[in-house]
Amino acid sequence: MPNQIEESSLDPIAKHRRDLWLQIILPVMIPAGVIILTLVVLFTLAVAGTLTPEQVNTVSNILLTVCILFPLALLAILLNAAFIAMAWGTGLISPTVTPVIRQVRQGVQRVTNWAPHLADLSMRPLIAINARWTRWERFVTLALGMRRAKTELGDKVENTSEAQYNIRHENAENTR
Repeated sequence: MPNQIEESSLDPIAKHRRDLWLQIILPVMIPAGVIILTLVVLFTLAVAGTLTPEQVNTVSNILLTVCILFPLALLAILLNAAFIAMAWGTGLISPTVTPVIRQVRQGVQRVTNWAPHLADLSMRPLIAINARWTRWERFVTLALGMRRAKTELGDKVENTSEAQYNIRHENAENTR
């Protein structure tokens, strides 16, 4: 029999239940019980005529704040119970979802491993087009006698003969 007591004291579920009662439920229930007992005693004394209306009014004003806080404490307990239920449900879901998550992670890893290779394959046509376009541009500029002139906004392709005409025209205006 002593072995059963030692085993149950080491059981994490039993420890959790004991801690739940000692740390959450009892600290809320004891003040709630005191408040309800005080209200019953005040109501009994007021009906019996032992307390004057002023005394009842003073005590009820003091307890009014406590009576407003009691429903809020009850609401907090309900919210805690909802969070506990969600945590418990999450614990039940985890074993069934873990294999699926593992498969998704492995699939993402496979795609990640192939991504650089697939990127190279998908960019090869664009790189080839860019190389051919550059060769074509170079051929056209050499064949048509155009040159690149640096401007403030970047490169600008100009016809050589037109550029020489503009330079002569500017020089003619400057000499006048």
